[in-house]
Amino acid sequence: MNLREASERVKTLEGTEMATVTRPTQLLARKLAGKDPSFEDLEILTMAVSRESDRLILQESLQTIAESFGDAVAVNGEEYGEHEPGTVTYHSLCGPLAVTRSTYRQTGVHNGPTVVPLEFQAGLMERGTPALAKAASLGYAKHELRGVLEDLEAAHRAPPSRATMDRMARRLAERAHTVAPTIERTLRRQETLPPGAHGIVMGLDRGSVPMAEARPEGRHRRPHGALGPSRTSARLRRPST
Repeated sequence: MNLREASERVKTLEGTEMATVTRPTQLLARKLAGKDPSFEDLEILTMAVSRESDRLILQESLQTIAESFGDAVAVNGEEYGEHEPGTVTYHSLCGPLAVTRSTYRQTGVHNGPTVVPLEFQAGLMERGTPALAKAASLGYAKHELRGVLEDLEAAHRAPPSRATMDRMARRLAERAHTVAPTIERTLRRQETLPPGAHGIVMGLDRGSVPMAEARPEGRHRRPHGALGPSRTSARLRRPST
């Protein structure tokens, strides 16, 4: 689900349903703002209350998923048994999410590999939520992470530190580069031509080749070297890097 789809779904809620959510947020923001607050302060505090509410909801949701796994799980046909519980901080656009979850070790293998089922189930990547991972990846692809962090904070988000964002984005980029050939093959098989399409247009960069043409009557041959040496082989223009 993308942002537009989520927004359209929220619009279908009844006014009374939204009132049960907005009224407590409004009361808390006004309480924190004090007497006769400016609209700017009220706006900032309202978004802060909403953001903290979102953070607690996400943290509770991850904790519920973490507690849903039993003593053993199956990953890619291999059995993994519960190994060690621990509390880990995951990162989100709303702030840190502290979750107690277990790692699972492959059974029948001495010191075998471990997995975290919570991360598979919730789509967590490099200890970041899907929304944060997308923001970090897009920002890293477009420009350096300092600007991304500033943009997110200006939008009243609460991302992790720049070092954490940079580490997350680099590892995600390395992983994407590794799996890109597999993803591209899958996407190509799913591509379909639009109805009515009957041809494919392709563009090729031009190449120049030396040509021998008849000289018009009365036109003299230019002196050798007057405009530089004559071309004797094909010239292929290469794209700049």
